[in-house]
Amino acid sequence: HERAALEHDIALTLQRSLLPAELPAPVGVEVAVRYLPAGPYIEVGGDWHDVVDLGSRRVGLVVGDVMGHGIRQAAVMGQMRLGLRAYLLEEHPIDEVVRRTDALLQHLGDMHTATLVLCVVDLTTPALCLANAGHPPPVLVDPAGDAAYVTGGHGRLLGLAEPADRPVHGPARIATGTCLLMYTDGLLERHERAGDDGYALLHRTVHGFRGTPDELCDRVTDAMVDDAPSDDICLLAAKVVARPGEG
Repeated sequence: HERAALEHDIALTLQRSLLPAELPAPVGVEVAVRYLPAGPYIEVGGDWHDVVDLGSRRVGLVVGDVMGHGIRQAAVMGQMRLGLRAYLLEEHPIDEVVRRTDALLQHLGDMHTATLVLCVVDLTTPALCLANAGHPPPVLVDPAGDAAYVTGGHGRLLGLAEPADRPVHGPARIATGTCLLMYTDGLLERHERAGDDGYALLHRTVHGFRGTPDELCDRVTDAMVDDAPSDDICLLAAKVVARPGEG
């Protein structure tokens, strides 16, 4: 048990070193994340998140998951995160960003698959564009607290050899005060295994919410995560807020 715990700690340290140390704070959006590791004797996974300030009052938000567990998956995750960030900063359309990230994954060797959801928010409108590669759908919570899943822009997962369409949802107008919650499937797994509808539970949990992204993450983890999850869980919450002098 001591050796397993030591190896887990080493892998966890590697995994954390591959995730962003801090998040940018573009004016007009508040962001919070939670990364909850699996229990001490479960290998680390490939969950990841990123927030990219794209300038011109645009911000990129991404959550992804490399399938499987172990140091190799953590290393692949780190390469995917940096590749996607580079493609975003090169100002490619988001469907092209996803296509390039897919090609990168296929060139990393071995057979890896991954899912991700990528959202770019234009804070001037505000509006969002979203591309989903086989990932659980994000949730939008409007200023009145009404929650709805964003099911558009959904294509297949990454890492398969055959070409794939990369549909895009949006640009779709959203109101100032809207929250977006992105997450990995570890959030739902325990509930699904117990025979419950994880999506319905998450919807009930966030419906009626009218707080900050930090409060939203706390609300979700308090309701849906136990002390020793069987898989890593990543949450990213973002809220569109008025700039000083607006609203």
